Amino acid sequence: MLQVWLRTQHSPLLVWHVDAQEWHPVDNWQQLHDIYGTHGQKGVCLYFPSAHALHVSSVLSPAQLKQLGVSGQQYLFEELSISAPSTLVVRRSAADTDAMQHLYALTDIDIAAWEQGLALVGLHLQALLPDFLLLPAPELMDGTEVTLYQDMDTTVFRQSMAVGGALSYAPLLLEQLPTLQSIAMLPNSEGITRDDTVLTALMQLPVQLSERYVSPSPITLPERHALNFFAKTHSSALSPYLRVALMVALAALVLQMATDAAQLYRYHQATEATKAATAEQYQAWFPNERLNPKTKLQAQVQPKLRQSATTQSAHMTMLARVSPVLKQSAVTAQTLNVQPAAIQMQLIAPNRQSLDDLVATLGTQGINAQLQQVNAAEAGAVNGEVQVLIDTANNDKGGA
Repeated sequence: MLQVWLRTQHSPLLVWHVDAQEWHPVDNWQQLHDIYGTHGQKGVCLYFPSAHALHVSSVLSPAQLKQLGVSGQQYLFEELSISAPSTLVVRRSAADTDAMQHLYALTDIDIAAWEQGLALVGLHLQALLPDFLLLPAPELMDGTEVTLYQDMDTTVFRQSMAVGGALSYAPLLLEQLPTLQSIAMLPNSEGITRDDTVLTALMQLPVQLSERYVSPSPITLPERHALNFFAKTHSSALSPYLRVALMVALAALVLQMATDAAQLYRYHQATEATKAATAEQYQAWFPNERLNPKTKLQAQVQPKLRQSATTQSAHMTMLARVSPVLKQSAVTAQTLNVQPAAIQMQLIAPNRQSLDDLVATLGTQGINAQLQQVNAAEAGAVNGEVQVLIDTANNDKGGA
């Protein structure tokens, strides 16, 4: 994997040579590919200008920062960023000697631009880190000392394992680090010179300048570094707000499923009760025949309803023929008992002869009537029972 240092957006690139332990310049991305990419080196670890990264120090603990979630951490940079907080990619430095938590943010537009720039020349990005990580940490990491690299294109400093950045104006260094006492200057690679103007401004600061003969160099395992902005996050941690929303939605879903299950259970109970009541009623109507559960109820009952309607029609026809004869006689009907094949009539007559005359008259009308029983009643009257037999076929013909 190529280790490439982009000091400013349009400066020449520096490529780390492991064998020589120094940086070699190339003019642009295309030249980078032509020199190194043609030999099979396609992956690039890019150290971008620290000036592009936003830095926030927080007193919140790692657990509290985790509870904020991605969106909450993005809004910590709201006052520093000219872009919308939602466009920021946030990383937290993994270790430092102080109790503060140090977070860095980079816009997704910058990440996409560098990734596409490499892709256009046939290279691909594998890691993306701020360039202050190239500098060694100072020997004293209590805020009194920094290491500093300076050339014609950039000025970068590092205060501790987690804190560093770019310096655009030398006197601002004391405003950022008011306890600063000494600056350790790092050497430049061959062919890369320092900016005398910046060097003069640094010499005017009330701090001690010294030389430290350790060149900026790439870190080991850049893809696993906490400040790798190209790392695809695999964290499935959710913000508290999203967790609450998901829990509410899950509770609503469980409640709906329980309600549906209860309704289904009640529907099943009602169905079974209906079936039992239907079978019981059917058995009451037709005691000699069992209800077949595999056949529709309508198909079993309808023929019987038609037969019942026919029977009722035959009885009504017979009553219509008997009624005029009763009205013309001296006999009075007391009760009427309709049976499937006959009509039983309880009659009151002045004497036995009146009942015999009634039966004879019904016989002349083609009605099969029989005097079943005669009993004495009050005031010399008699109480008789006459049965009229129903012949459905003959009544149908008579009606026709």
